[in-house]
Amino acid sequence: MSKKQKSEGPHECYTDGYGPHKTVQGMEGGSCLARHEQSYKKNNSCSYRWQGVEKAKTKPGCDAYNAHPNTKYHITGRGTGPVATSNLSNYTSDGSGHDGVAGKSFTSKKGDALTLVEVNNFTTGFAPYGNQVHHIVNISSVRNGIEEIAKDLPDLRVLIVNGLLDEKYNINYKDNSLILPTQRSASAKTGLPSHYGSHPSYSKDILQHVKQALQPYKKIANEMKKNKPHSKPDPVELKKKLEDASKKLYKEIMGDAAANRAKAKATKINDVSPKSLLAR
Repeated sequence: MSKKQKSEGPHECYTDGYGPHKTVQGMEGGSCLARHEQSYKKNNSCSYRWQGVEKAKTKPGCDAYNAHPNTKYHITGRGTGPVATSNLSNYTSDGSGHDGVAGKSFTSKKGDALTLVEVNNFTTGFAPYGNQVHHIVNISSVRNGIEEIAKDLPDLRVLIVNGLLDEKYNINYKDNSLILPTQRSASAKTGLPSHYGSHPSYSKDILQHVKQALQPYKKIANEMKKNKPHSKPDPVELKKKLEDASKKLYKEIMGDAAANRAKAKATKINDVSPKSLLAR
Protein backbone atom coordinates (compact mmCIF):
# COMPACT_ATOMS: atom_id res chain seq x y z
CA MET A 1 0.00 0.00 0.00
CA SER A 2 1.24 3.50 -0.79
CA LYS A 3 2.47 5.65 2.05
CA LYS A 4 -0.03 8.40 1.19
CA GLN A 5 -3.02 7.24 3.22
CA LYS A 6 -4.72 10.43 4.30
CA SER A 7 -8.33 10.88 3.26
CA GLU A 8 -8.55 12.80 -0.01
CA GLY A 9 -11.45 14.78 -1.45
CA PRO A 10 -13.76 12.99 -3.85
CA HIS A 11 -11.96 14.30 -6.91
CA GLU A 12 -8.28 14.63 -6.04
CA CYS A 13 -7.62 10.91 -6.01
CA TYR A 14 -8.85 10.67 -9.60
CA THR A 15 -6.34 13.20 -10.94
CA ASP A 16 -2.82 12.91 -12.31
CA GLY A 17 -1.59 14.95 -9.34
CA TYR A 18 -2.56 12.27 -6.84
CA GLY A 19 0.31 10.46 -5.08
CA PRO A 20 0.14 6.88 -6.45
CA HIS A 21 -0.64 8.04 -10.00
CA LYS A 22 2.22 7.22 -12.36
CA THR A 23 2.90 8.09 -15.98
CA VAL A 24 5.61 6.02 -17.66
CA GLN A 25 7.20 5.85 -21.08
CA GLY A 26 5.54 3.02 -22.97
CA MET A 27 2.25 1.18 -22.77
CA GLU A 28 2.98 -1.01 -19.76
CA GLY A 29 3.45 -0.08 -16.12
CA GLY A 30 1.38 3.08 -15.79
CA SER A 31 -1.08 3.75 -12.96
CA CYS A 32 -3.98 6.05 -13.83
CA LEU A 33 -7.68 6.63 -13.18
CA ALA A 34 -7.73 10.05 -14.85
CA ARG A 35 -8.68 11.44 -18.24
CA HIS A 36 -5.87 13.98 -18.26
CA GLU A 37 -3.88 13.17 -21.42
CA GLN A 38 -6.39 13.53 -24.23
CA SER A 39 -3.97 14.36 -27.04
CA TYR A 40 -1.77 11.88 -28.89
CA LYS A 41 1.54 11.59 -27.05
CA LYS A 42 3.82 8.86 -28.26
CA ASN A 43 5.18 6.57 -25.53
CA ASN A 44 3.03 8.19 -22.84
CA SER A 45 1.15 5.57 -20.83
CA CYS A 46 -1.67 8.00 -20.00
CA SER A 47 -2.28 9.08 -23.61
CA TYR A 48 -5.33 7.00 -24.39
CA ARG A 49 -5.31 8.17 -28.00
CA TRP A 50 -1.79 6.83 -28.46
CA GLN A 51 -2.72 3.62 -26.64
CA GLY A 52 -5.83 3.32 -28.82
CA VAL A 53 -3.87 3.79 -32.04
CA GLU A 54 -1.39 1.09 -31.05
CA LYS A 55 -4.26 -1.28 -30.23
CA ALA A 56 -5.96 -0.45 -33.54
CA LYS A 57 -2.89 -1.61 -35.45
CA THR A 58 -3.39 -5.19 -34.22
CA LYS A 59 -6.00 -7.82 -35.02
CA PRO A 60 -8.94 -7.97 -34.80
CA GLY A 61 -9.14 -4.18 -34.56
CA CYS A 62 -7.18 -3.41 -37.71
CA ASP A 63 -9.65 -5.52 -39.72
CA ALA A 64 -12.41 -3.03 -38.87
CA TYR A 65 -10.44 0.13 -39.61
CA ASN A 66 -8.99 -1.36 -42.80
CA ALA A 67 -12.42 -2.53 -43.99
CA HIS A 68 -13.21 1.01 -45.15
CA PRO A 69 -13.38 0.86 -48.97
CA ASN A 70 -11.13 3.91 -49.28
CA THR A 71 -7.59 2.85 -48.35
CA LYS A 72 -6.61 6.37 -47.32
CA TYR A 73 -8.91 5.84 -44.33
CA HIS A 74 -7.06 2.74 -43.16
CA ILE A 75 -5.04 2.60 -39.95
CA THR A 76 -1.79 3.07 -41.88
CA GLY A 77 -3.12 5.96 -43.97
CA ARG A 78 -2.90 9.70 -43.55
CA GLY A 79 -5.52 12.41 -43.36
CA THR A 80 -5.65 16.18 -43.53
CA GLY A 81 -7.40 18.77 -41.42
CA PRO A 82 -7.09 22.33 -40.09
CA VAL A 83 -5.23 23.15 -36.89
CA ALA A 84 -4.40 26.43 -35.18
CA THR A 85 -1.28 27.79 -36.83
CA SER A 86 0.10 28.61 -33.39
CA ASN A 87 -0.08 24.88 -32.52
CA LEU A 88 1.33 23.61 -35.81
CA SER A 89 4.61 22.48 -34.28
CA ASN A 90 2.71 20.00 -32.09
CA TYR A 91 1.98 18.05 -35.27
CA THR A 92 5.13 18.64 -37.33
CA SER A 93 7.93 18.36 -34.76
CA ASP A 94 10.18 15.31 -34.77
CA GLY A 95 9.04 12.60 -32.40
CA SER A 96 5.45 13.85 -32.14
CA GLY A 97 4.19 10.68 -33.79
CA HIS A 98 1.88 12.66 -36.07
CA ASP A 99 4.56 12.99 -38.78
CA GLY A 100 2.70 16.13 -39.76
CA VAL A 101 3.28 17.94 -43.03
CA ALA A 102 2.04 21.52 -43.18
CA GLY A 103 -0.04 22.68 -46.11
CA LYS A 104 -1.96 25.84 -46.91
CA SER A 105 -2.51 28.48 -44.23
CA PHE A 106 -5.69 30.53 -44.14
CA THR A 107 -7.92 32.62 -41.89
CA SER A 108 -11.28 31.25 -40.81
CA LYS A 109 -14.53 33.21 -40.93
CA LYS A 110 -14.09 33.78 -37.20
CA GLY A 111 -10.67 35.30 -37.81
CA ASP A 112 -8.62 32.34 -36.55
CA ALA A 113 -5.26 31.62 -38.18
CA LEU A 114 -5.35 28.01 -39.36
CA THR A 115 -3.08 25.70 -41.32
CA LEU A 116 -3.95 22.46 -43.05
CA VAL A 117 -1.77 19.61 -41.84
CA GLU A 118 -1.48 16.02 -43.04
CA VAL A 119 -1.01 13.54 -40.18
CA ASN A 120 -1.02 9.83 -39.46
CA ASN A 121 -4.57 8.52 -39.22
CA PHE A 122 -6.30 8.52 -35.83
CA THR A 123 -3.54 10.49 -34.12
CA THR A 124 -6.09 13.32 -34.10
CA GLY A 125 -9.86 13.48 -33.92
CA PHE A 126 -10.14 14.76 -37.51
CA ALA A 127 -8.09 12.22 -39.46
CA PRO A 128 -9.03 10.28 -41.47
CA TYR A 129 -12.62 11.08 -40.44
CA GLY A 130 -14.20 12.33 -37.23
CA ASN A 131 -13.29 9.98 -34.40
CA GLN A 132 -13.14 9.77 -30.62
CA VAL A 133 -11.36 7.42 -28.23
CA HIS A 134 -13.79 5.44 -26.11
CA HIS A 135 -12.86 3.97 -22.74
CA ILE A 136 -14.47 0.52 -22.85
CA VAL A 137 -14.73 0.41 -19.07
CA ASN A 138 -15.54 4.09 -18.90
CA ILE A 139 -14.00 6.42 -16.36
CA SER A 140 -17.20 7.91 -14.97
CA SER A 141 -18.66 4.48 -14.21
CA VAL A 142 -15.54 3.40 -12.34
CA ARG A 143 -15.55 6.62 -10.31
CA ASN A 144 -19.28 6.46 -9.65
CA GLY A 145 -19.02 2.85 -8.54
CA ILE A 146 -16.25 3.69 -6.10
CA GLU A 147 -18.04 6.80 -4.85
CA GLU A 148 -21.25 4.88 -4.24
CA ILE A 149 -19.67 2.21 -2.06
CA ALA A 150 -17.39 4.73 -0.33
CA LYS A 151 -20.13 7.26 0.43
CA ASP A 152 -19.25 9.04 3.68
CA LEU A 153 -16.18 6.78 3.92
CA PRO A 154 -13.23 8.75 2.49
CA ASP A 155 -10.77 6.21 3.89
CA LEU A 156 -12.46 3.48 1.86
CA ARG A 157 -12.18 5.58 -1.28
CA VAL A 158 -8.46 5.93 -0.66
CA LEU A 159 -8.17 2.20 0.05
CA ILE A 160 -9.81 1.27 -3.25
CA VAL A 161 -8.10 3.87 -5.41
CA ASN A 162 -4.65 3.34 -3.91
CA GLY A 163 -5.07 -0.40 -4.25
CA LEU A 164 -5.79 -0.14 -7.97
CA LEU A 165 -3.01 2.35 -8.61
CA ASP A 166 -0.48 0.41 -6.55
CA GLU A 167 -1.32 -2.65 -8.66
CA LYS A 168 -0.70 -0.56 -11.78
CA TYR A 169 -4.24 -0.38 -13.06
CA ASN A 170 -4.31 2.04 -15.98
CA ILE A 171 -7.75 2.94 -17.28
CA ASN A 172 -6.04 4.44 -20.35
CA TYR A 173 -4.28 1.19 -21.28
CA LYS A 174 -4.59 0.01 -24.88
CA ASP A 175 -6.97 -2.84 -24.04
CA ASN A 176 -9.44 -0.28 -22.69
CA SER A 177 -8.98 2.33 -25.45
CA LEU A 178 -11.15 1.92 -28.54
CA ILE A 179 -11.12 4.40 -31.42
CA LEU A 180 -14.64 4.91 -32.76
CA PRO A 181 -16.02 7.02 -35.62
CA THR A 182 -18.27 9.96 -34.89
CA GLN A 183 -20.08 9.67 -38.23
CA ARG A 184 -22.78 7.16 -39.20
CA SER A 185 -21.25 6.72 -42.65
CA ALA A 186 -17.94 5.57 -41.18
CA SER A 187 -19.81 3.35 -38.73
CA ALA A 188 -21.55 1.56 -41.60
CA LYS A 189 -18.28 1.07 -43.49
CA THR A 190 -16.22 -0.19 -40.54
CA GLY A 191 -19.00 -1.84 -38.55
CA LEU A 192 -17.83 -0.02 -35.44
CA PRO A 193 -20.42 1.85 -33.37
CA SER A 194 -20.32 5.62 -33.65
CA HIS A 195 -19.35 7.63 -30.58
CA TYR A 196 -20.17 11.26 -29.97
CA GLY A 197 -20.30 12.51 -26.42
CA SER A 198 -22.05 10.69 -23.59
CA HIS A 199 -23.58 7.20 -23.64
CA PRO A 200 -25.86 6.92 -20.57
CA SER A 201 -27.28 3.47 -21.31
CA TYR A 202 -23.84 1.98 -21.97
CA SER A 203 -22.41 3.65 -18.87
CA LYS A 204 -25.24 2.30 -16.73
CA ASP A 205 -24.34 -1.28 -17.69
CA ILE A 206 -20.66 -0.66 -16.97
CA LEU A 207 -21.53 0.87 -13.61
CA GLN A 208 -23.41 -2.29 -12.68
CA HIS A 209 -20.36 -4.38 -13.56
CA VAL A 210 -18.10 -2.11 -11.52
CA LYS A 211 -20.43 -2.38 -8.53
CA GLN A 212 -20.38 -6.17 -8.82
CA ALA A 213 -16.59 -6.11 -8.94
CA LEU A 214 -16.61 -3.97 -5.78
CA GLN A 215 -18.91 -6.33 -3.85
CA PRO A 216 -16.06 -7.65 -1.62
CA TYR A 217 -15.50 -4.09 -0.40
CA LYS A 218 -19.01 -3.90 1.04
CA LYS A 219 -17.86 -5.93 4.04
CA ILE A 220 -15.00 -3.49 4.55
CA ALA A 221 -17.45 -0.58 4.29
CA ASN A 222 -19.66 -2.07 7.00
CA GLU A 223 -16.65 -2.65 9.24
CA MET A 224 -15.50 0.94 8.78
CA LYS A 225 -18.97 2.26 9.60
CA LYS A 226 -18.84 0.34 12.88
CA ASN A 227 -15.30 1.59 13.58
CA LYS A 228 -14.02 -1.98 13.55
CA PRO A 229 -10.70 -3.19 12.12
CA HIS A 230 -11.45 -3.86 8.47
CA SER A 231 -10.78 -6.96 6.40
CA LYS A 232 -7.87 -7.06 3.98
CA PRO A 233 -8.85 -5.79 0.52
CA ASP A 234 -7.95 -7.61 -2.69
CA PRO A 235 -7.05 -4.96 -5.27
CA VAL A 236 -5.47 -7.61 -7.51
CA GLU A 237 -8.84 -9.30 -7.98
CA LEU A 238 -10.60 -5.97 -8.52
CA LYS A 239 -8.07 -4.97 -11.16
CA LYS A 240 -8.48 -8.34 -12.88
CA LYS A 241 -12.26 -7.97 -13.07
CA LEU A 242 -11.99 -4.53 -14.65
CA GLU A 243 -9.32 -5.58 -17.13
CA ASP A 244 -11.12 -8.80 -18.03
CA ALA A 245 -14.24 -6.78 -18.81
CA SER A 246 -12.23 -4.53 -21.15
CA LYS A 247 -10.81 -7.49 -23.04
CA LYS A 248 -14.14 -9.30 -23.27
CA LEU A 249 -16.05 -6.25 -24.46
CA TYR A 250 -13.37 -5.36 -27.01
CA LYS A 251 -13.55 -8.86 -28.46
CA GLU A 252 -17.35 -8.84 -28.63
CA ILE A 253 -17.59 -5.32 -30.09
CA MET A 254 -15.12 -6.28 -32.81
CA GLY A 255 -17.05 -9.47 -33.50
CA ASP A 256 -20.27 -7.51 -33.89
CA ALA A 257 -18.44 -4.99 -36.08
CA ALA A 258 -17.74 -7.70 -38.66
CA ALA A 259 -21.44 -8.57 -38.81
CA ASN A 260 -22.47 -4.91 -38.95
CA ARG A 261 -20.22 -3.99 -41.86
CA ALA A 262 -21.39 -7.05 -43.81
CA LYS A 263 -24.84 -5.42 -43.68
CA ALA A 264 -23.50 -1.86 -44.00
CA LYS A 265 -25.27 -1.24 -40.70
CA ALA A 266 -24.55 1.92 -38.72
CA THR A 267 -24.80 1.62 -34.94
CA LYS A 268 -24.15 3.78 -31.87
CA ILE A 269 -22.08 2.96 -28.80
CA ASN A 270 -25.06 3.79 -26.61
CA ASP A 271 -26.97 0.98 -28.32
CA VAL A 272 -24.30 -1.51 -27.26
CA SER A 273 -25.26 -3.52 -24.16
CA PRO A 274 -22.16 -4.36 -22.10
CA LYS A 275 -24.36 -6.46 -19.82
CA SER A 276 -25.41 -8.68 -22.73
CA LEU A 277 -21.92 -8.86 -24.22
CA LEU A 278 -20.31 -9.81 -20.91
CA ALA A 279 -22.89 -12.59 -20.54
CA ARG A 280 -21.96 -14.22 -23.86
